[in-house]
Amino acid sequence: MKSNIQIHCLSIYFNNSTERSSILPTAKPFKLCKEEALGLRLCQWPGRAHIITKGKNLSYFLDGAHTSLSVQACRSWFETVSETQQKDLNASKTSKILIFNTTKDRLPKQLLAHFATCHFDKVIFTANLTRTEYSKNSDNTNHTASNIGQLRRCEEHKVAWQELQYEKLLNNKSKLTSTAIQDVDEENCETVNHPFQTPCYTTKTINDALELANSFAYETDGRDFKLVQVLVTGSIHLVGGVLKILDPDIFNRTDDEKEEMISEEYEKLD
Repeated sequence: MKSNIQIHCLSIYFNNSTERSSILPTAKPFKLCKEEALGLRLCQWPGRAHIITKGKNLSYFLDGAHTSLSVQACRSWFETVSETQQKDLNASKTSKILIFNTTKDRLPKQLLAHFATCHFDKVIFTANLTRTEYSKNSDNTNHTASNIGQLRRCEEHKVAWQELQYEKLLNNKSKLTSTAIQDVDEENCETVNHPFQTPCYTTKTINDALELANSFAYETDGRDFKLVQVLVTGSIHLVGGVLKILDPDIFNRTDDEKEEMISEEYEKLD
């Protein structure tokens, strides 16, 4: 009974607050102690607002997002951190690549619509499969979709993206122009040629998607420093597979390594 009364009182409070203002009241700021600040600094959630750097000019931005709100938050985060990285590295040219996948219970066009107005140079739709076979207990194994079903899903994403590109061009009253797309190994990837603005690819595995993204990083561009930023988002299975490939030891840090990291961060707070 007591908990019901508390919930009822909270409901009245928030309803009244909503009538006064559309914004909830803000708590007064307070200073964190060193231990609290350290805990926040060391807090990690792999695959959420997670950046992995490979070499001086290739970075992966991972953020599992498969709802409309989370995709909007992902886009906002990526735009902010990618721009900051560009300025810090003073890159003369930047290429942005989107690697995306969702499972069958999601509506790809609704989610992709949030990225349709972003400036991506390449878009890759991949199945949630890796070349390495994992055990049936593996968190990277998706038991809800067959291989054929996942490849069909990639085609659905491709069609949704093409429709969004077409609609964007119509809204801008622009003329369709063909875009030349380089050949890709047919055994690993399927190149999609279409008359829309952003080149679109589909791949059979996550490994193929990463290799394709890596190949763009090695494209020659004279003497200019070219930065390649790859946003990986959508399915949690996709993000988990990418993590398994890019940083396979992420969950196997030893206690000594963790203690050393904590000690180093603690000293920075002095």
